Amino acid sequence: MRAEALHALTYLGYQGKGEITVISDGAECLKRLKTALPQPATHILDWFHIAMKLRPIEQIAASVSRRPPPDAPDNLAETVESVRWLLWNGQTDRALDLINHLLRLSKLEALGSTICHLFRQGLMNLTTYIEQNRSSIANYGERYRAGKRIASTSAEASVNNLVARRMVKKQQMRWTEKGANLLL
Repeated sequence: MRAEALHALTYLGYQGKGEITVISDGAECLKRLKTALPQPATHILDWFHIAMKLRPIEQIAASVSRRPPPDAPDNLAETVESVRWLLWNGQTDRALDLINHLLRLSKLEALGSTICHLFRQGLMNLTTYIEQNRSSIANYGERYRAGKRIASTSAEASVNNLVARRMVKKQQMRWTEKGANLLL
């Protein structure tokens, strides 16, 4: 794996100096890739994947804030926005504390059983994701201001576009499902 990684880096113009950053969704194989690369190499969690875990939670909080039930928690949307801000600024422990606070709110029952369940489920999924990838969460705001990458969005979009084009039924040179899985 190390030889393949070095070959790929050399092909991309790496000359043995500088920082290498692996950006991923948290998959274990990509976390281990950092050990096969020349040092210093770091692994960071793709901001896009964090944001996608936050999105349904934010949508529920915003919806509740527009028409709050009488016993609804105060400032729910602002609290969820604070979780986003803490994660964006690399303050993982504080974000987890705030998420746990949201999970403990007894007033959440006032939201109704379905909304409460979806909100809690989103918070638990986010908690698990953040805890499993704690060491890979960076200060995204600082990286962004420094002009460094924080997401692999362009690469993922290209892959999705390519796969979508090749999997269309009317495509003359369509991939089989097995072929597409082998490629991926």
